[in-house]
Amino acid sequence: MLNVEKKIIGFWLLLLIIIGSNQMLKAQDTAHVLLISDSKIDVCGNIYDKEIVVYISIGEVKPSDGFYGFDFEVSYNRSKFIFNEGLYMSTLASFFDEDKRSVEFWESGLIKGYGVTSSSYSIYGDMPLIAFKGRYLGNCPDTSYLRLKSLNFTEEYTKVFDSTEKYLLVKTEILDKPNRSISAGFSTDTIMFNEADSIGIATAKINVTNNLRLENIEFEIVTDSAENFRIDTVTSVNSKLNIDSTFKTGNTLIIYTTVFDELADDSIFAIKIKDLKRNGEIKELKLTPLKVNDCACIKKLAEGKIIAKGNKPKDTTNTGNIEIENKIINGYYSEIKDKIIIESESEIREVIIYNMLGNLIKNIIVSDINKNAEIEANGLPAGIYLVAVRDKKNEIKKIVMIKN
Repeated sequence: MLNVEKKIIGFWLLLLIIIGSNQMLKAQDTAHVLLISDSKIDVCGNIYDKEIVVYISIGEVKPSDGFYGFDFEVSYNRSKFIFNEGLYMSTLASFFDEDKRSVEFWESGLIKGYGVTSSSYSIYGDMPLIAFKGRYLGNCPDTSYLRLKSLNFTEEYTKVFDSTEKYLLVKTEILDKPNRSISAGFSTDTIMFNEADSIGIATAKINVTNNLRLENIEFEIVTDSAENFRIDTVTSVNSKLNIDSTFKTGNTLIIYTTVFDELADDSIFAIKIKDLKRNGEIKELKLTPLKVNDCACIKKLAEGKIIAKGNKPKDTTNTGNIEIENKIINGYYSEIKDKIIIESESEIREVIIYNMLGNLIKNIIVSDINKNAEIEANGLPAGIYLVAVRDKKNEIKKIVMIKN
């Protein structure tokens, strides 16, 4: 009884080995048919950047596979592509005589080709079957399919192959290359607010490195805090760019624009900001180009920022003269001397200079008490500064200075 069971087990093991071997042989004898391309189509490039090469692949062909000839049909969207050249180099089709191979291109969007050898020796190698070259006709990112409708071999071919239709998805893109960007920014680094109405104006700028098919730009303006600063209005200051509409929600304003002419390094918007609390709060205003129209040759969008420094209720800051106890203090920057000049009817004891972020830049004690002071400004970058002046009664008043 035991010997019988061993024989039965041995029989089934042998059967499994035979079946497995047959499956392995079948897998090895299968031609994996593919329609492939490694071309990257750049819709913003020149005519050569829009070229595409498509291959028909059947995997490695061995001498024992009996490969003597083939024919194929591929269809494509004629409104999006034009194919007009068969490629034989580095393909199996290169082994066929020139008069026994061909690729034809039909106006209907059909490609037909064949190859056959009259030699008694079969064709073999590990390379694509055949290839053909074409060009994308459009100017915008898109997708399209090529379809391998049929592929047939001569009767000597021993491999099993999948005769179902094969598809190749082709994507056309705007590739990431230099000079395809839009950067936003501002004409100054700080927004100054009027003392009387707490209104400040920020001039927005843009730098565009590629205007090809640029028609629309969508922008976003955001403040750090809607409680401290409010975006009142945005108006265009450039005839090249028109504001079509805006959409406001919370501390964000979306701006939809149309481009009428080529932009480079241009001012585009005057942004009116309201300082709501007048508590000296320092916040950030950010301008971001969110998107452009689909066909525009823009790949990178960069934001710009500006500092909003609010006024204080009791701050006597002025951009010209201030009056203290009927005494006038005048301050200005002298470009000739490269100095900050302070002239006062009251004696000056100390001058303190801050940048618009509130950082201390200079602190000068006036040893020879005088009604005038000249502060060296070399080393100070161009910008806006807050100058605090302390008089002999220790009263401090402030003046806004602009260094050109």
